[in-house]
Amino acid sequence: MNKKRGSFFHWKLRNHILVLIVLIFIPILGLLVIRGYEDRKLSLKEIENQAESLINLFINEQIGIIDHTHHLLEILSAVPVVYNYDIDECNRFFKNVHKYHPQYSVIVSAKSDGIIECCSVPIEEPIDVNDRYWFNAVRSTGKFVIGEFIISRVAHKASLPLALPIMDSAGNFKIAINAAFDLGYYKEIFKKISLPPESVVIITDKDGKLLYLSNNSDDLQNGGWLGKSLKEIRGFSLPAEKKGKFIVEDMDKLQRIYWFEKLSIADTTNKIYLFVGFSKKEIYHKANNLLLFNIYILSITALLSLGVGLVFGERFIVEPVNRLIQKIQRTPDRDIASTHNQTGLSLKRAICRAKELELLSNSFDELIDKLSEREVERNAAEAEILRLNSELEIRVQERTAQLAATNKELEAFSYSVSHDLRAPLRSIDGWSLALVEDFEELIGDQGKKYIERIRSETQRMGQLIDDILKLSRITRAEMVKNRVNLSQLALKVADVVKEEYLERKVDIVVEPNLVAYADANMMEIVLTNLIGNALKFTTKVDIAKIEVGRLKEPIKNDIDGLQTFFVKDNGAGFDMAYASKLFGAFQRLHKASEFPGTGVGLATVQRIINRHDGRIWAEAAIAQGATFYFTLQDGDIKSDEI
Repeated sequence: MNKKRGSFFHWKLRNHILVLIVLIFIPILGLLVIRGYEDRKLSLKEIENQAESLINLFINEQIGIIDHTHHLLEILSAVPVVYNYDIDECNRFFKNVHKYHPQYSVIVSAKSDGIIECCSVPIEEPIDVNDRYWFNAVRSTGKFVIGEFIISRVAHKASLPLALPIMDSAGNFKIAINAAFDLGYYKEIFKKISLPPESVVIITDKDGKLLYLSNNSDDLQNGGWLGKSLKEIRGFSLPAEKKGKFIVEDMDKLQRIYWFEKLSIADTTNKIYLFVGFSKKEIYHKANNLLLFNIYILSITALLSLGVGLVFGERFIVEPVNRLIQKIQRTPDRDIASTHNQTGLSLKRAICRAKELELLSNSFDELIDKLSEREVERNAAEAEILRLNSELEIRVQERTAQLAATNKELEAFSYSVSHDLRAPLRSIDGWSLALVEDFEELIGDQGKKYIERIRSETQRMGQLIDDILKLSRITRAEMVKNRVNLSQLALKVADVVKEEYLERKVDIVVEPNLVAYADANMMEIVLTNLIGNALKFTTKVDIAKIEVGRLKEPIKNDIDGLQTFFVKDNGAGFDMAYASKLFGAFQRLHKASEFPGTGVGLATVQRIINRHDGRIWAEAAIAQGATFYFTLQDGDIKSDEI
């Protein structure tokens, strides 16, 4: 009976320890699950903001395309070879214009009878467009018309026709001039927003027929999907709502969340649907991994705590108490069988043992009370942490909203720069070209040189605008860091930029296995600028020698985990006294007549490296080449940490 009582106490005390440990870790597990749920919500909200940004960008770009096309058609309609419908000259003129405006699938003009003979791309025979909405609308209204989305019979591309009438001197309809915007060019527009892997962008007409699909597979690049139904190509139907989102298992067996909106083209009855789909796995990838990692760490900690609690609790609490109880239980039986003279002594010993047990019981109770007090303090601390986290989340959301508003303002500014500044430049370039084409004999050779100088400067200004926009986008673009092989990127970039200098002898050496933890797209921009500059500034040497590599020893004062990479050339070099100007926008250390450029490339490179928490600098001497160094996180170390 006494042995059973001792065992009961033994297990009861052990159970107290186990329950105490479990009670400590269950609330932490609950907090982790709640935090994981909140992280998933935040990830979904970030993706939803990306989808809205892409839709807004599409709307703004669409408006800009229409405005630009309207202006271009007004310029073209005033050119005599177009107005007089001189077929051979008109074809040649449209071909040249098309070369500078690749965003159009075709530029044509149709006579009043609906027959096209003047076209920017070769046609085997005249084309009848009397069945096209855009032609009939121009002929009947005498105004600029935005047509319905079509598959061009000339270019065989999904296009948005934009047309303008040309009237004769009596005010009668004479010619319809049309520039059909190539929807495939949307790919260049959507590049402005970095989308997660496995993302899909789809554009359909109001009936659900595909006009654009962002997919790089070979079976889609041949255009066989153009004009087919959304159901046939993607496996889901056109939604009845004008705006919303839905989850679907896509044709590639991936679950995607699609955001969509039905849009009007410049307040006309012409409607299209824009779908932006993101892989559900990619959306929650980061949040899920973080939750699993936290649960894993908590499980390891709980098991270790349980083991430690059982071992030390058994040794320092349970075993001493059990030994004491057993000793007390044995003492009365022995004393009863002893002589009468020892009765008093036995009673005293029993009383002492009882007092010791009482003291031990009180000590154990005090221990439990102290542990309970600590649990209360810990719960209070967790509540305070939750409160602070809530406040932090609110601040993050407010800051995110501020950044979103700032980004919208920057997008609006970029749009204004891109279109409002470009329009007069295009006008100058277009009218200058028309002046050369129509009055070549009158202006003479000297006049042609002046006009070519005008066109060259306007095109240079256009390049400056492009560089400003690129610099702005680099600052705002989202970074997706991964393990990047810079050696492969450098070889790819070298093959592309060397095409500009095919007649030169160029020796480019790239060290193998240059690995960094960085954004691959941004690093391609960095290497394109640095290798491109090296090629440009070696034009005056017989054999250009360019080296891309990594320093074997870390640079002094750089933190652990950073690697120093470099791009070295044997070109013109520069005076180190002016090195502080290298990375300033529009700063140049050489004359434009010696080496062309706008002075924005190195400013772009510096911003990218700064965003990667690295630094960039250069060492050079006049006529002895230059070396550009930049630091990045080591790809091997970073991947191991992940």
